[in-house]
Amino acid sequence: MWQVERVNCCPTIAFDPVQEGACKGDGTKPITVGATVTPGPNSGAPVQAELVLDGTIVDSGTASSPTAPLSLSYYPPSLASGTHNLAVTVTQPDCGTTPTSFAFDCGVSSEYSADCKRTYKRWFCPLLYTTMTVSFITAFTLLFMQTCVPIPGAAAIITAAFLVGFIALAFFQWLCTSCVCGWLPKLFWRVLFAVGTILLMFGQICQAMLIPGLLMLLFGIALLFNWKKICQKSTCDVVKEAMYVIGACVSPVVALLFGLGASASWLYVLFMIGSSPFTIITLLIFVLFLLALYDSTNC
Repeated sequence: MWQVERVNCCPTIAFDPVQEGACKGDGTKPITVGATVTPGPNSGAPVQAELVLDGTIVDSGTASSPTAPLSLSYYPPSLASGTHNLAVTVTQPDCGTTPTSFAFDCGVSSEYSADCKRTYKRWFCPLLYTTMTVSFITAFTLLFMQTCVPIPGAAAIITAAFLVGFIALAFFQWLCTSCVCGWLPKLFWRVLFAVGTILLMFGQICQAMLIPGLLMLLFGIALLFNWKKICQKSTCDVVKEAMYVIGACVSPVVALLFGLGASASWLYVLFMIGSSPFTIITLLIFVLFLLALYDSTNC
């Protein structure tokens, strides 16, 4: 009587340890998942397999030879908290699916809550925060500039800016503190960086403010990275924040100063390129270009 010998052609599946990055404020984190598919002892053809995460094929491939292992991997930059199903489906030979699962819990920052994202606070709180920020930047910039050069109408503008800023701050503390993570260090970084940058810009007319301006700028940048750590923000979040501050906080105050009588002769010149001066404003535009380039290519 003939006896049929079963030949084992199915490969061995070994899942790689899940590599987890830092949690983000929205309750997600970057991870790396993967698996190695090792051919069976009697494999006659290269292994073909698919890596499946939560029902979606995220990677697939074919081994280079019948005896070569196949490595599959996937790197989602933002995976939500919870339990996730990972599996390898071997399509050649037809050996079915080998599943596993993993879980993590990052929690969710209150700034992503329904109250902050689905009510009037979605637009009202950022408006209050920007109003408060620009008002304080305007007031402190004119206050410091007044020590070097008289600016027409500066006293009235300083008073009005402080008044608007403190009113916006009062409403913000009443309604919105839970909707902006690390709102206080974020406010301080914005004000210090913007005021310091503007004082450096106009350092030609106000050279006594060059050192204080530089210290404000550096301390502001330190607070930016402190905010990044507190709120678990990504590098892209920091880049977008810096672009926003330069565009929405520094630029309006610089425009106001020129409207009040500032001139190009007030601008601090770093060096000359031929007959053209390279000023702090030129440097800031170049920095803004680099930030935008990074944002468009990496974020």
